[in-house]
Amino acid sequence: MDPQASLTAFMGLGGEKITPEQNIYGAITERAPLHIWDNPINGMYIVPTNKDLAATEREIMQDMTVDNRMRLKLVLDDVLD
Repeated sequence: MDPQASLTAFMGLGGEKITPEQNIYGAITERAPLHIWDNPINGMYIVPTNKDLAATEREIMQDMTVDNRMRLKLVLDDVLD
């Protein structure tokens, strides 16, 4: 996870322009399905992020409907199936 979006920016994806529907924040907060960047970069498929991810922990801690330790696993399970 890259809460400051440094890796996203380094890979040339422009973290500030990435919408919640295109990044891991949207998936973890259940606002959007997981979006994997269409074109691999250096052989890697990237799930970009932006600075919204930094606030995710505080936000999801208020939502008691899902075990917060399982959020990333639940999002990735859909991809692995």
